Amino acid sequence: MPYIALYRKYRSQTFEDVMGQEHVTRTLQNAIRRGTIGQAYLFTGSRGTGKTTVARLLAKAVNCAEGPTPNPCNRCAMCVAITQGSAVDVAEVDAASNRGVAEMESICESVRYSPMEGRYRVVILDEAHQLSDHAKDAFLKTLEEPPPHAIFVLATTEPSKIPVTIRSRCQQFDFHRGTSRQVEERLRWVCEQEGVEIEDGAAGLIAAHAQGSWRDGLSLLEQVIAFSGDRVTTQDARKVLGALPAELTGGLLDALLSGDAAAVLDQMRSCWDGGADPSRLLSALVEEARGRMESALAAKNTLDGVLAGRLLKLVYHLSEAEAGLRHWERADLAIEVALLSALQSPPHAVAALQPGAETAAGVPPRSEPTAAAAPVSQPAPVTGLPSTGREPSAPTAAAPVAAPPDAPPDLALFRQAWPQVIQTLRADRANTSLCAILKDGRVGAVEDGVVTIEYDGDRTFHVSRTEAAESRIKIEAAFEKVTGASVRIRARLAQAAQTATQKIAPQEPQGALEAAPPQSGTTGGVIPLVEEVIRTFGGEVLDEKDPFAGD
Repeated sequence: MPYIALYRKYRSQTFEDVMGQEHVTRTLQNAIRRGTIGQAYLFTGSRGTGKTTVARLLAKAVNCAEGPTPNPCNRCAMCVAITQGSAVDVAEVDAASNRGVAEMESICESVRYSPMEGRYRVVILDEAHQLSDHAKDAFLKTLEEPPPHAIFVLATTEPSKIPVTIRSRCQQFDFHRGTSRQVEERLRWVCEQEGVEIEDGAAGLIAAHAQGSWRDGLSLLEQVIAFSGDRVTTQDARKVLGALPAELTGGLLDALLSGDAAAVLDQMRSCWDGGADPSRLLSALVEEARGRMESALAAKNTLDGVLAGRLLKLVYHLSEAEAGLRHWERADLAIEVALLSALQSPPHAVAALQPGAETAAGVPPRSEPTAAAAPVSQPAPVTGLPSTGREPSAPTAAAPVAAPPDAPPDLALFRQAWPQVIQTLRADRANTSLCAILKDGRVGAVEDGVVTIEYDGDRTFHVSRTEAAESRIKIEAAFEKVTGASVRIRARLAQAAQTATQKIAPQEPQGALEAAPPQSGTTGGVIPLVEEVIRTFGGEVLDEKDPFAGD
């Protein structure tokens, strides 16, 4: 007898056997009892959660010789044929390979005829979101007025790609992932049926790697059994799955939290030497960080609150790296880059996570700014251009203003990050005018989580635009992305003009302005208001001739 894979051999054959989907199975059973069977169903959920299995059970229930019944017998000719996949009245269609209009028209045409053996013709469209747009349109007409003997079941992992016109005509059921405990119990039961002994740690490890997918859990178990034989140990499961001991994962997370790049690289080498699988290493690291974050949030004190915020940011970085692994030829290098980039966070936040960093007052100490965070001095103004009442501004984002020697670390840090914040905003072209305004500002103060942006002179428009709700949301998000800190934004005019930051040159006599002819390529002769608009929003003067002046 040919070998049958475990996920097929132990596929649920009754509604009661289906685990973790009681909200689906009970609803269908009650509908069958009451005789209110729908003609179109939409089963959604991630892979391996039982969508196709329940669709087959529905086909059995409506076509069973004892039915329609909520408990198919699995003995009659129809039940056996559906189990074996040979029933002529039940069609399982892979929408990924039958996604065209012609295939859909053929399916719709076939359901118009009465069933040959059973009571209903049941069409199961697997991965229904893969249908082409024209095929979905062709299917919609049949779905609007289906034959009384037809039942359609659409299974998909991406319900958002199913048009609302189709979804509104279906009864939608969302299939849930199983918990680790539920999957572990199922694995133990299968091992009992197969006569295989499995250790507690091995069952838990396989269930964790299955990530709530019943099919994935059985496939991984089958792989481990093939390696181990009749006794599955935790060590064997680790070897097959490429998993690492908890102490290695914990050590890597500790190195990340301490901000020690050298220690992170050392831990990574230990992981690679231990045969770690890159994607599974990331998953394990995310789970470890998540567990610590939950513990920190439960503690409810200052230091643990800071730790929870750092862990949340770390989980975000790791999740982004996990999603981008497919774009890298070398997954190990991608992970090392992701982990090292996750260290780019405020120095005091990293220091606060080190053991014993809490002071007597319960507040994490602040570390001094490093040499890498030293602010860059303002570039020298461009010379050689005629005076127009103002010094010309640089085309790029303004360099950060040097902080006083006794400035708090936060102020120096955020001033250093200011150009990067503007550059982050500039990535979205919709923020062009906002960036043109922000480049004239600077970080003036940082206090109690509030970053104040200062503008020189009478730039009240700059202040009002910066404090607009939409602008504040964008700037706060950019600060969080660059620094890892969640802050609020305020704007104000500088209280006193500083000589190093003044942009206004001594005003020339009006007669001199009138006498000086405009030069090509400059804004000479342009009224100050127009020049201010050009400087604020960008642009260039194409014609300096005043259209209202006489020849």
